[in-house]
Amino acid sequence: MIRGLKDVIIGMKAGGKRRALIPPEVGYIEESLQPVPEEFGPRRSLLSHAKEPLVFEVQLLKVL
Repeated sequence: MIRGLKDVIIGMKAGGKRRALIPPEVGYIEESLQPVPEEFGPRRSLLSHAKEPLVFEVQLLKVL
């Protein structure tokens, strides 16, 4: 799990929705982690956004 997402989920109730903005230094830990496309074009496209924050929309469906 990406660091920071766990903090977003804490305190949520079933059916709740939140938007998480994860800084790039937290979301992109190291380049060797998968899945990173092996083909040059998709890989370059993915890595060109490595300095941008990650945006997640989280909806908690059920609490177990």
